[in-house]
Amino acid sequence: MRYDYLIIGGGVAGVTAAEAIRKSDPKGTIGILTNESHPLYSRVLIPHYLKGKILRESVFLRSLGDMEKQNINLHTNKEVESIDVEARSVKTKTGEFQYGKLLIATGGRVRAWDIPGNDLSGILHMQTIEDADAILSVLKDAKTTAVIGGGFIALEFLETMVIHKKDVTLLCKEQAFFGGKLDALGTELMDKNFRDHGIKTIYGADAKEFRGNGTLKKILLQSGEEVQTDAVGVGIGIERNLGFLPQSIEKNSGGIKTNEFLETNVPSIWAAGDIANYYDGFYKKQQTLGNWTNALMQGMQVGQNMAGEKKSFQVLFNYAISNLGLNIAFIGDTSIDAETEAISRGNIEKKQYERFFIKHGALQGAIMINMGQDRGALTTLIQKQSDISQKKNLLSDMTADIRAIASDSPPS
Repeated sequence: MRYDYLIIGGGVAGVTAAEAIRKSDPKGTIGILTNESHPLYSRVLIPHYLKGKILRESVFLRSLGDMEKQNINLHTNKEVESIDVEARSVKTKTGEFQYGKLLIATGGRVRAWDIPGNDLSGILHMQTIEDADAILSVLKDAKTTAVIGGGFIALEFLETMVIHKKDVTLLCKEQAFFGGKLDALGTELMDKNFRDHGIKTIYGADAKEFRGNGTLKKILLQSGEEVQTDAVGVGIGIERNLGFLPQSIEKNSGGIKTNEFLETNVPSIWAAGDIANYYDGFYKKQQTLGNWTNALMQGMQVGQNMAGEKKSFQVLFNYAISNLGLNIAFIGDTSIDAETEAISRGNIEKKQYERFFIKHGALQGAIMINMGQDRGALTTLIQKQSDISQKKNLLSDMTADIRAIASDSPPS
């Protein structure tokens, strides 16, 4: 079977790309290969389903009928084995597909963790709708639970356990949540909030072995400590699906390397979503942005480009979560290197906190906890790349108005 446009991946990047192509090219044939058995569903709505905020059916965003109405062929349960760039063909376990143009939008899968006992019942992930069903099934009988991780998925697991009224212990391999992006003030705020919700915390907790007789009963840490638990939510990140790619497609630690137009080094092949390590013209470096909004926007842009446009993809990283009473937002580049200066301010009792990441006198990124009123102003400051060297002292002052600083800072 041959398609003018073939898309590997039925997630938000792939489906959005297909729909964008259809708007620009009403006649071209479009096919999507997905290894899942469902049409598009929202991974960001899975936590809402787990917490009882929405019904299961609300997680699904498209039906097979929706695809058919747009004359887009969705091939479910298709595991891609290889790509032949010379023959312009994609081989699956059950057949072969030819393409004129190809998009790789396979996202990621739960990071493999090869430790003893990882096949026991009660070890939970939060990547697919089937994972969500398994979580709810296990939590019906579990009394004690644990969560392994130190990022957003771990937070979703923690709140899920709290809502289901389970005893829960956080096992964080790092010495602080969010992998050192917070300073002592931010770390204490997070810890206080965990304590306020009855969550026990163990930092520097490196899991060595899961133990149980078919079903998880305890976690052995490298320190020798044992944590009794009936279930554990594992939130240690994802790894990108790269194994089926030929050597000719350039890859790096961030995924498939693309230019600012989301084109790979191989003609007529694009990449988008969590798997795309694209050139960010704003920060002038390769970036991989692993979140739903980015995948949606990349899908839209890459679809238009595949259909004939030539427009660069640019977006300022922006991710927010409301969890355990905290509204947490990350914007821009919050990575830290030798040239980064980080300034913080906060009030633990009010559970308010901000951290600003400055490089060469300009704001590059920020973290906010219950400070959403500053989000627009900080976004503006980052986009303007204003020189705020003379105003840095204000950033540590909780009484300083970030919106006034932003409006008073001309673009660089």
